[in-house]
Amino acid sequence: MVAHHALRQLVTGTALWNVSGYPPLPVRWVLVIDPTGQQPPTALFSTNLMLSAQTIVEVFVSRWSLEVTFQEARTDLGVQSQRQWSKAATTRTTPVLLALCSLTCLIAYRLHAIAPITPRTTAWYAKTELTFADLLQAVRTALWHARLFSRPALQPALALFPQAEREQLIHLLSSSF
Repeated sequence: MVAHHALRQLVTGTALWNVSGYPPLPVRWVLVIDPTGQQPPTALFSTNLMLSAQTIVEVFVSRWSLEVTFQEARTDLGVQSQRQWSKAATTRTTPVLLALCSLTCLIAYRLHAIAPITPRTTAWYAKTELTFADLLQAVRTALWHARLFSRPALQPALALFPQAEREQLIHLLSSSF
């Protein structure tokens, strides 16, 4: 079945998903095609054979922000890459990392109210929207700034450096590697 919707073509059907060691599972598949060819085709799957192709696409789109959150938590916080010795340790670590993600967002929200956070860009990567990595950088910068510049004992040593070099130091300390 082929349907056109919002400049996208949807092709759908049913198939059997076969994984070694498990009985075949019927799935409904949807191929989302950009007729202009600017975007590659995207394949979506559902085990609910009663859903329409449009509904499967809508569910996928509605989950997008959640999927981005999990991807950024994996990339920036190491979720799913922990190397603990027991399953219990891994079970405890993932919720803590996701809580850290939430805490980072809340702190960044407060920082953004004081001074707008701008997306980090490079010569080869321009973006207009903030990502979690931008928020994490802003929070790290604020924490390093508070740690270094609120300690009277460090002031004489820091005074040896011009303001631009101090800001560069903060930037390097707060950058993710």
